Amino acid sequence: MKVVHVVECFSGGTINFINLATKLIPDCQHIVVHGERPDEICPQKVKATFEQEVSFIKWTSVQREISVWKDFKALISLYNILKGIKADVIHLHSSKAGFLGRVVCKALGIKPVIYTPHGAAFLRKDIPAGKVRLFKLLEKIGANISGTVICCSESECRAFTDASIQASFINNGIAVGNRHIEFRKSPDSSLTIVNCGRVTVQKNPLLFNEIARAFEGNAGLRFIWVGEGELQHELESSNIEVTGWLPKQEVLALLRQADLYLSTSLWEGLPFAALEAMSLGKPMLLKDCVGNVDLVQDNYNGFLFSEADEAVQKIKLLQANREMLNEMGAKSIQLCIDRFNIQDTFQRYKEQYSKVSQLNVQ
Repeated sequence: MKVVHVVECFSGGTINFINLATKLIPDCQHIVVHGERPDEICPQKVKATFEQEVSFIKWTSVQREISVWKDFKALISLYNILKGIKADVIHLHSSKAGFLGRVVCKALGIKPVIYTPHGAAFLRKDIPAGKVRLFKLLEKIGANISGTVICCSESECRAFTDASIQASFINNGIAVGNRHIEFRKSPDSSLTIVNCGRVTVQKNPLLFNEIARAFEGNAGLRFIWVGEGELQHELESSNIEVTGWLPKQEVLALLRQADLYLSTSLWEGLPFAALEAMSLGKPMLLKDCVGNVDLVQDNYNGFLFSEADEAVQKIKLLQANREMLNEMGAKSIQLCIDRFNIQDTFQRYKEQYSKVSQLNVQ
């Protein structure tokens, strides 16, 4: 079976998902049609993380924000790419590829189409209400044009159905396997608190900074942000270390040594960085938003919060109770096994590929 993945952004959790799909559904031939952003990681470095059998085609003119002329050029570019590939399934990833891709597939008569939003544009909190309504309208139009919407979390799916858009979901997954987890013993009250991701509006670095600033002068607490981005200057509290982008093994080593994973995101799909921390036995302290809410059972494997003061109080509670940290970390691992199992995730996608590919013969 030939599966063509179409994605606007060649970085972040979305490309991580595609990478995993190509590895865990190896009996399919995978082609990745991708845009590139000049401010993102080097495309060659991304391609090097894929298996050699995966093919890549650059998608020109595509970019994140709406631009009638550039979007038209991106539409024509994608039309010319897809008409030259006899695909069994087209899997569209993220909002821009999801809309343009469904228009192109309709024009080409391609029926087996899956669209996974990975954090839909109408969930964004950094845009005016009018633009949110526009993005929601575009999602409704796209759903009526073609394709099956499969969200990456239950809460994202609920956002679609609340907007009267038919959707289902398959949770993103993570491998747990035989990872070596070491829980620290009491009465050590030091805490290392970590977040991973691009330093952008979506990840809300101002809130992270506000939480960290409440502990300035407390030598027992250390905050680390793994990543970089245009809002890096907002992480100005003296107890925050910004590492920049690190190799995967260094990130995993840092997470193993951490005590708590803190996400201040405004919206998500289902974040792989948080799943990675969960799989390594970390309790979760997550901002209450779409995507994050799927990863925390409150007071079981961590806490959800809305305001900085709530997060500060939870950190103080956990700092005073090492056993609670360890217990919640163990429950994070169990949740990964029960609800976010990577083998289950891609077995279900494989079944969906087989199901929609039958539309070619109908």
